[in-house]
Amino acid sequence: MATMRDVAKAAGVSIATVSAVINKTTKVSAELTQRVNDAIKEVGYRPNGVARSLKMGATPTIACILPGITNPVFAEMAQTIESEANKKGYAVFVCNALEDNALQDKYLQFASSMRPVGGIIIPAAGSEIDVEAIQREIGVPFVVLDRAAPDTKADSIVVDNYDAAFNAVNYLISLGHKRIGAIASFPYSFTSRDRIRGYRSAMEQSGLDTTGLVRENCSTVERAQSAVFELMSSQNPPTALFATFDHAGLGIVKALNRLDLRMPDEVSVITFDGGAWAEAINPNVTSVRQPATQMGSEAVRLLLERIDATEPMSHRRLMLPTEFIVRGSCAPLFS
Repeated sequence: MATMRDVAKAAGVSIATVSAVINKTTKVSAELTQRVNDAIKEVGYRPNGVARSLKMGATPTIACILPGITNPVFAEMAQTIESEANKKGYAVFVCNALEDNALQDKYLQFASSMRPVGGIIIPAAGSEIDVEAIQREIGVPFVVLDRAAPDTKADSIVVDNYDAAFNAVNYLISLGHKRIGAIASFPYSFTSRDRIRGYRSAMEQSGLDTTGLVRENCSTVERAQSAVFELMSSQNPPTALFATFDHAGLGIVKALNRLDLRMPDEVSVITFDGGAWAEAINPNVTSVRQPATQMGSEAVRLLLERIDATEPMSHRRLMLPTEFIVRGSCAPLFS
């Protein structure tokens, strides 16, 4: 089976040039474009997955690579991606990388062998993926969802994690809380870093100290629980807790129940995302809600527009708004 490398060799150009011609991501001269197209025919390379699939009577496919399917936000995004793609006549195969960079790389290799027409990826935490190289090697466009670096060389969709965290913590400060603990996931994740940065900025701008109040690497419900036990057993425990992701929020609630501490009378709580559990308990938990359904839908739209483009397109970055949902888990601090 011919590869992009074979095309590049036959045309006497770089793989990057071949990728630019196929994906229309960069303007290429008419002469080079013709050489690449001639080489594609010569070596029998099939860059157009849609045309190839239709010719074979098969459904064109989209690769969707997630860092985990137990996270309800990622699950909602994946479900939307599959639903929206199906409406347009595309099938989706979903790969669960389990927050493992090596497994993510294996799934990218697998995606290449499946010859999809495009891909959507939420990178594993801390993975410094080179999306430009991925698009070049696989030969199809990708959209980066949620965990996209500011300089991502591909279409991407994010939320303003810094601003959302800043506003959430400011809400707790407005209620009189001065000792606010933060439970976060991986410190090398773009989203977690921005949310902790927003937390620290809100605290510092109000003249509040964060020393000893941040717990990171709480990537599971159990680790979040342990972090809360540690914080609440200190000599000067926090009166409010901020979770930077869904599992941390659930861990906080479970830990407070174990410690027999009541929300919001004794501890106020805000969580990012706040899945179905946040509305099922009493009191409901105040949450920062990401537009997961919209993010999944927009990812499909951007990808299909890129696939169908007849002219080069610049990289697009969508920043969608979050929603701050005030529920019953927060109350003013009474001294």
